[in-house]
Amino acid sequence: AVRFGAELAAYVRALSEEELVEAVDIGTATGKQPEFTQRVNILVHLANHGTQHRGELGHFLTSLGHSPGEIDYMDHVQGIAPSLSD
Repeated sequence: AVRFGAELAAYVRALSEEELVEAVDIGTATGKQPEFTQRVNILVHLANHGTQHRGELGHFLTSLGHSPGEIDYMDHVQGIAPSLSD
């Protein structure tokens, strides 16, 4: 997960403003009719969806008596992203 996070952070840092707002077809990859959204919306969805899954898994593990410990987003970011001073 850390490797993917670092790779995703590098990908996002490399995007220009134009690329962030570029329309991306999210429909035809799944065999549906073309459906477009801005790339930034996909990135926000990715972050939110990951948060949902971490919360669900944390709740499940805790209900079994095995808390995953700290799953705070800021702790996660500080562990994989370079500091702003870099």
